Formats: sequence, C-alpha cells, structure tokens
Amino acid sequence: MSKNLQKKQKARRSEDQKIHESTSAESMAQFLAKMSHEIRNPLNIIVGATEILRESAISEEHQKYVDILDQASNNLLSLINDVLDISKIEAGQTELDLTEVCLAELLESISHMLALKAEKKKTTLLTQIDRQCPAFIITDKLKLKQILSNLLSNAIKFTENGHISVRVRRQAEGLEFCVEDTGIGIPQEAQKSIFESYKQASPQTGSQFGGTGLGLAIVQSLTTLLGGKVWLKSAPGKGSSFFFTLPLKMIPEKISAKQCSDISHQLSEKNEYKPLLLVIEDEEDLLDVFADIFNDQNIELQLTSNPEFALQEIKNRSFDAILSDFHMPSMTGLELLKKIRKQHIETPFILMTGDSSKQLIIEGFRAGVMDLIEKPFEESELVSIVWKSIRKGKKLKELRQLAIKEKKLPALNILIAEDSQENQFLLKTFLRNSPCKLNFCNNGQEAIESFRNSVSDLIIMDIEMPVLNGYEATKEIRKIETQEMRKPSYIVALSAHALQSEVNKALEAGCDHYITKPVKKSILIDLIAEFYDRSEKH
Repeated sequence: MSKNLQKKQKARRSEDQKIHESTSAESMAQFLAKMSHEIRNPLNIIVGATEILRESAISEEHQKYVDILDQASNNLLSLINDVLDISKIEAGQTELDLTEVCLAELLESISHMLALKAEKKKTTLLTQIDRQCPAFIITDKLKLKQILSNLLSNAIKFTENGHISVRVRRQAEGLEFCVEDTGIGIPQEAQKSIFESYKQASPQTGSQFGGTGLGLAIVQSLTTLLGGKVWLKSAPGKGSSFFFTLPLKMIPEKISAKQCSDISHQLSEKNEYKPLLLVIEDEEDLLDVFADIFNDQNIELQLTSNPEFALQEIKNRSFDAILSDFHMPSMTGLELLKKIRKQHIETPFILMTGDSSKQLIIEGFRAGVMDLIEKPFEESELVSIVWKSIRKGKKLKELRQLAIKEKKLPALNILIAEDSQENQFLLKTFLRNSPCKLNFCNNGQEAIESFRNSVSDLIIMDIEMPVLNGYEATKEIRKIETQEMRKPSYIVALSAHALQSEVNKALEAGCDHYITKPVKKSILIDLIAEFYDRSEKH
C-alpha cells in the first residue's frame, strides 16, 4: 500500500514539475517578448536616424561611423531575435510550417545573404549538393534556413583567410547537412556543452568574437523539432564540422539535384544581380591576369588598354565599377577620372598605382576615387576592394532610386497614429520629399477623431499607445466606416511586437498589413507605392 502511495506521490510530483517548468517557460517567453518590444522601440530610432545620416552629404570619416552604427544596430536586432526564438522554443510555442523546398535555391539564397560577411573575413564560401539528393524536400523552409544561417554565421565568425563549405548528402536515415570551416576549432572539453543556451567555447571566445551563445542552442532545438539530430567534429586549430540530419520521410522523390541546379541557375540568370566591371590597364599581359582573377567571381568584365575607348564604352554601357591604372601613356588614371566625372557619371572608381604618396591619395579622393590599391597587390585584396566598391556603389544607386521613387509617390493623405515624438520625426523625415500629406496623432482616440473629420487614404497605426491602443482604434474606425458607408481605408499596424500572435491580433482587429519595428525608409515607401498600385487597379 505504501509503495503504491509513493508511486502516486512521485507521479504527481513529476506532473507538478512539468506544469511548473511549462508555466515558467511560458512566463519567461512572455517577459522576453515584452523586453523585445521595449528594445525595438529605441532601436527603431537608431536604425531610422542611421538611414537618414547615410543619405546625407557626409564625409568619408563620418560614413565609417554610420557603417559602425548600422552594423551595431543589426547585431542588436539579431541578438533580440535569437533571445525571442529560444524563449518561444523553450515555451513550446514554435510550430512547423511544412512546404516544398528546392535545396539548390535555398543554399544559393543563404550564400548570397552571407557573401558580404565572408568577403570581409577573406573566406571562400562553397556549397555542394550530392547528385543522390532529391531536388525538393518537404520541410519548414524558414527553420531550415535559420539552422544553416546560424551555422554558417558561426563558421564565418571563427574563420580567417580560409574556406567554409556546406555539403548535403543522402544517407540511409535521410539527408545529412555538413557545415565545415577551417577556423579556430573547439576544444574537446567545450564540445559537450556547446549546444546549451548562453554557452561558448570559452570566456575568451565570447569577449573576442562577441555573440550570446544562443545560435547553436537554437540550431539544436530547431533540428530536433524537424525530427533530426545535430553533432560536431572539431579540434583546436583544425576547424570544425557541424552535422545535422533531416528524416527520410520528409523527402519525396521528384527530380534530380542536377535538374534542380539547372532550374536554380535559370532563375539566377533572370534575377541575380551580376555586376559589370570596366578594367583599364595599358599592359596587355595584365589584362589576362585580371581576366583570370575575376573568372570565378560572378562579375562580367570589359577589358581595355585604351583610356579613350574606355570613355566611349562608359557612354554606351552602365558599369557597376571602374578599375583603372594610374600610369598610362595617353593619360593618367586621374585625368581619365576627371573626364568621366564631366559626363556626370558617378560610377565607383578604383585607382591602381605603384605610387601611394600622400599627395596622390589626397588628389585622388578629391577627384572622386572611391578606393586606391597599391601595386603589387594580392589577388584577395583586389577582389575584396572591387566587391566593396561595387556594393557601395549599388547602395548609393539604390538610395538615389529610392529618392526618385519617393518624389514620384502620389499625393496621398496619410494618417499616422504614433505616440513617440522621435518616431514621428523619423517618419516625417523619411517622407519629407514626397507629395504625401501627413497628419500625426499622439494616441488612438486622436486618430479616431481625426478620421471622423477628414479623409485618409492610408492609416499607419502604432499598436502600443496611451489613452486608446491601436487595436481598439482600428476596431472603432472600421465601425465608423460601416455606419457611414465609407470606403474602407487601408490600415497598417506598426508595432515593436514580433510574435505571430500579435500579427494575428492586429489582423483580427481590422488591420490590412503589419510592420515590425525597426522600420526602414525603403519598406515604408514600397508599402505606400504598393498600396497605391493596388487601389488604382481596384
């Protein structure tokens, strides 16, 4: 009798413990979601102000400060997302969304996403899918992408001047993914706890490379959720290999991996950004060297030894960057640049020279040189500088196009309900060159009164506001529209909440769209343009 009683008491304690752990995890998830909201609000201001600064006419030195701010805010946003992800996983709030995924396209998109990080560390990123693998798998695309992104980001972080590879193989139990690097490696004693939350290989690792130690914990949790397992092989100074599996039952047979690669290649030919580089070098032999260097860089080349021919080509074609020698018989690189600038062409210009005197550097940057490289140069250094200039030029071009798009926006009446004066200032600055008329309100009640007394084409509704929140204000506006038989306004929820439950709540309240802070100018302008296009069609 006493034994049965002990068993029942033990079972009850075990059940109570599970309930307590579940409740604690859920409470922690709610707390972290609240903290995420509170952090995203000031982060929105930092990201927005940084974007405004980037558009301003600032010096090269100040541009570096802006880049640092941008990188730091992105790191903070990544940290917030990691903490929120791990809390949702531990609280059992993560659900699977199974869809059909093309392996080649997935790996290609991740590679492009992380290419800049790898380039900055002078590492080569390689991907390989064995022919035995199916072209398509049924899995949760976002979670698989997050697993691979976390592993690759770690590999890039801990690898200097090496290579990183992703390989997918068909195994008896399913698909095996391997992310391999030639980085610093992990000591044997640290490998046992490396997948635990907030754990890193050593305190020195955290202080030197940064991070929270959540990336691998998320990898393990998501892999388990997908029905797989994860493990590693590593040794200090010899790099690391992280493996994870997906079960076979999630992999239907369709077409071959080669066919999928062909499909992916066709898609990338249509959509992928492939830059065009003009190289001017009077030594013919060196032109062949440049052709070899950029052969595998996915860069289209136009090579010439004649500066006059280069000027003619610049009139006929749009180049993403120009790489020119300084010492040439007919004209110097700087003379060429001055003639280019007379054509009002702002293409990034890189100058190669054996003379890196202070005077030349000053004169070069005054003339509009974006970067300068000294001969003889290492191949990796040249490639890095060219890609940096191409991306910087592309960013400037995007900003110019965004400014043009902003001016071409229709003259809409936009009601903005936002209690933060700083956020009001940012939204006003984002749209300062547009013809849109902005009407700002400080809370939901003011938004309702303003809506009653004026016509609003578009409403941007902050969710967390004093007096009356965005949910209640949206419901009341929808009631007014029904009572007065008004045409429904397009209402966009603006919130620092990143949980799907909050998105659903906003949509149920009557919102048409949901934007999570921090808000970028490009997202706001695209949203307005898309809304106008949709309303014109209907």
